[in-house]
This record gives sequence, structure tokens and C-alpha cells, in this order.
Amino acid sequence: MSKLIFFFCLLGLFAFTTDATAQKKVRIKPEDRGDISMVKMEVGDRVFPKSMLYRVHRKTMTVVKTSMDVSTGEEFYIPVEIDINEFDYITIYNRKRKRIGMLIGGVSLGLASYFVADQLSNKSLDQPSIEILGQAPQTGFIEPIVAGILGGGIGVILGDILSPLRINVKKDRKEAYEKLKRYSYR
Repeated sequence: MSKLIFFFCLLGLFAFTTDATAQKKVRIKPEDRGDISMVKMEVGDRVFPKSMLYRVHRKTMTVVKTSMDVSTGEEFYIPVEIDINEFDYITIYNRKRKRIGMLIGGVSLGLASYFVADQLSNKSLDQPSIEILGQAPQTGFIEPIVAGILGGGIGVILGDILSPLRINVKKDRKEAYEKLKRYSYR
């Protein structure tokens, strides 16, 4: 009986030390957690869930999953080292890239739709029904503003959709390494 208790104590100590060493390897500041890039890996038709991209080496990358300790309610990080060449595609989701894409898409499509609608509304339109009623013809001031707002909204949505960076790992491993290295936390 004492050997069984000793075995479970040893097993518990081993589990505690491996958990402590895993946490020592991953140091993420709480304020940086929102800016860490997320990666989604694909092999054939199998898609792995998003993980945080922590570090990239020549042939491997370290991704981090978060978990919650049920007894204390604290989050802890589980690092996993993965071979990059095992995957067909890796998709990078970066918050900064997403914001820039949304800003560029919204501003450019908003301005383009404003100017196109402004050019279309400046044509002299025959408005006999308004003139018959004794009202002044409309200047076409509102239509370009509405078109600009709608174009800006569509541009923001397109910027959001087009912001993830999908990398074909099998096609170009060097490019995949460089892009992963650029967006990694460390």
C-alpha cells in the first residue's frame, strides 16, 4: 500500500514539474496577449483549431494553447512544438494586419463610391414633377454621402475578409518560414 501511495506521489510530482517547466518556457505578458498572431493549420481536409504563434525556428514552430485550472480559475499556457513541414496550409490571423486592411478598404472604397455617386448626381436631371409643384430642383448632395458610407462599410467588411494570410507550406517553405517568423511573438 505504501508503494502505491509513493507511486502516486511521484506521479503527481512529475506532473507538477512538467507543468512548471512548460510554463517557464512560455512567457506572455498579459498586455501583449491581444496582439499575438493566431495560426490555423491544415493537413488535407483536416483543420486544427486556432493557436497562438509563439516562436518560429527553421523547421519548427511553437504554438500555445490556453487552458483554465478548474480549482483556482487561473489561465495557463500549454506550448506545443510542431514541425512546419507537416502541414499543407497555415493561415495567420494578425490583429494589426486586420485593422490596417479594414482601414484601407473602408477609406478607399468609401471615397471611390462617394466620387462615383457625386459624378453621377451632378448630371443635369430633368425633374419635371418637382418643378411643376413649384419646388426647386435637388442638388444631389445626399446621394454621394450615402454611397460613400455604404462603400466604406463594404470596404471594411472586405478588409476583414481579406486580412488572414494563407501560406502554402508545400509550395515554398522558405517563404512560409519568413512570414511565420515576421508574425511570431518571439
